[in-house]
Amino acid sequence: MPGGKRGAGCAGLVDRARRWQARRVLILADGDPVDSIPAAEEEVAALTEAWRSLGLFVERVDWQSGPASALLHRARAVLPLLAWTYSETPAHTANFCELLRSLADGGAGPRLDLRATAWHAHKKYLLEMAERGLGTVPTALLAKGAAGAELRSAVRRLDAGRSAGEEGRRSYVFKPAVGSGGDGVDLYTLGEEGGEAAVLSRAREGDLLLQPFLGGVRRHGELCFVFVNGSLLHAVRKEPAGWSARGVQRVSRVDSPPAEALATALRAMGEARAACAARPGEQIYLARVDLLPDTAGGGGGEAAGEAAGGATGQPRWLVSELELGWPHLFLRAAEGGAAAATKAVAAGLLRHLERREADAAG
Repeated sequence: MPGGKRGAGCAGLVDRARRWQARRVLILADGDPVDSIPAAEEEVAALTEAWRSLGLFVERVDWQSGPASALLHRARAVLPLLAWTYSETPAHTANFCELLRSLADGGAGPRLDLRATAWHAHKKYLLEMAERGLGTVPTALLAKGAAGAELRSAVRRLDAGRSAGEEGRRSYVFKPAVGSGGDGVDLYTLGEEGGEAAVLSRAREGDLLLQPFLGGVRRHGELCFVFVNGSLLHAVRKEPAGWSARGVQRVSRVDSPPAEALATALRAMGEARAACAARPGEQIYLARVDLLPDTAGGGGGEAAGEAAGGATGQPRWLVSELELGWPHLFLRAAEGGAAAATKAVAAGLLRHLERREADAAG
């Protein structure tokens, strides 16, 4: 019957349209690319090509272009990979986090990535994880407008139980509590002329994190564990130039990372999933856990601290930062090269979307 054929044809078109929409991927980006990070742009470009080769339809959109409902109408996968301007003002941050939460609640995936990105947009999550017993770099939060007394109190808290070293010359890293790409990270040395004033000046602009500078990074570097759907893709070591990791001299693959460091990274992933109300078996699609070496060990200086680490003399590795939902993946350092790693990451998203489609059909 003609009507029956037309009905079947319409149903087929609707089904194809549904499947097409289910394979659409939106990448949230800034409308003005002037603030882009070249390494991130390079990785996203390679991933976009790999996703498209798997039959996904990838589109880049300005994250401020419309409400979550409009974005949901266009895709079911939304990746906040290039939205660096979220930290420009408190209003930008609030709007960005609300958008991500609305997308997750509305059915966009990867749900846990969207929720996790909003959860850790403010780095106070480090204090929350430390309270739950995770080994993190000691961290104090200076609220916007903090005064000198609050800064000195924070320094005393950070120094509790640690090696005194040379009195008056301890160094601390301070950074914006909301920010990305290493922007605004600086060093404060206790007793240095103008040091306290510099920190307090920055605190007038917004919340700050204060952490002891862990000098062992000069010798051991920073370990970064990259995960895709909860499975370890690879580990890399960043070797910094100078006191910070802003001027990175070299990024190299680590084939056999310290077991303690990997265990800490895995626990951090578990804590993040719990904080973001993960469903049973639900994993974060893209994640990176960064760890710094603590060679002070609570007293006695670097050598004593390494001895306290055990017979191997290894430092204790502490979580310095999480990058969830939009990490730099260091694909060039992966075993087998960037092309193989890029394909593996792209396939991870396809598996995620196929599971969602199967769950919806079931």
